Amino acid sequence: MTPSASSSLAPIEATLLLDTNSSARQLGLRDRGSMDRRLLYTAPDAYVELRIPPTKVFDGESPWLYGQVVGTREGATRGRAATVTLTIDSGQEASTQVGSTGDFAMPCDPLRPFDLLYRRVGAAPILVRYVP
Repeated sequence: MTPSASSSLAPIEATLLLDTNSSARQLGLRDRGSMDRRLLYTAPDAYVELRIPPTKVFDGESPWLYGQVVGTREGATRGRAATVTLTIDSGQEASTQVGSTGDFAMPCDPLRPFDLLYRRVGAAPILVRYVP
């Protein structure tokens, strides 16, 4: 069974728990400057953390999104085959494999909204919505 085999299950939409852009003051941050934006989402059996690059691009490099999925139950995510697909409003998609520790990385445009769909074997996909 591949991660796409779980696509027959309806995706579970993750809920945003923390956004450093809106919580900077409560977190004691004075100047965010060129810091990454950190987002933490929750789903019934996993947390999804995203690290969104600053909107400024340095030295002409393409900005990259870094993320990690961590299961809330023993064995919920660790060691399972998984992929993440990023979809922008125009319908363009990019996919990548998720590492055995739940880590993933891919290019993204931090100025455009996108959806991330985390697919794993034997479980409903998790949908994460990003809004700049």
